This record gives sequence, C-alpha cells and structure tokens, in this order.
Amino acid sequence: MEEVPFQVEVARYEKHLAVNVTGELDYATASELDEKLEEELEDADVRLVLDFSQVSFLDSEGLKVIVRAYRRISEAGGSIAIVGCSQTIGRLFDILGLRGALGVQSASE
Repeated sequence: MEEVPFQVEVARYEKHLAVNVTGELDYATASELDEKLEEELEDADVRLVLDFSQVSFLDSEGLKVIVRAYRRISEAGGSIAIVGCSQTIGRLFDILGLRGALGVQSASE
C-alpha cells in the first residue's frame, strides 16, 4: 500500500471553516495541523468541520490537536464536527467517549 502524503487544506467562508486532512495524523504530522488550526482559529467563534475522509491513521498526538481546537472553539461559542471518519477512527472516538462532543460522523453515516 502506497503511503499518502500528509496534507491540510483550509477553506473559510465567514464563520465557517472547512479543513480537509489527508494522510496519517500522528506524532510526525500533528504539529502541521496544530499550526494551521492555530492560524485559522484566531477568531475561534466558528463552525469548524474537519473532513477526515482521507485520514488513514490517528494517534494520541493527533487527538491532542483535535481536543485543543475543540476546547478553544467551545469556549468562544463555536462548534466542531469531524466528518467522513473510517470505522476504525470512528471507533477510537467511541472508545474515548468523544463522538458526541466532537460531532463525529463516520463515512457510512
């Protein structure tokens, strides 16, 4: 299986922020997503949608970035959703009890 390079693409429309993430979100790549979200969440009162339909792996470093963004957005009155998760990644959010708080939707939903 060919490894897909990690990428973060951002689109913004007023208070809506769509972030497409591709590849493995892990220790080696989490800082890239964290930096991009830090830039984009200067005004954290937004509706953030993270598209994980192309994320093939997620570890604890990636989770920390997501939870940090969630806290910042929640405190500012915004919201977050993670869409397009594989069953494996969706199950990880279930195990951690984060599916509801993070608005996680699997690819099959």
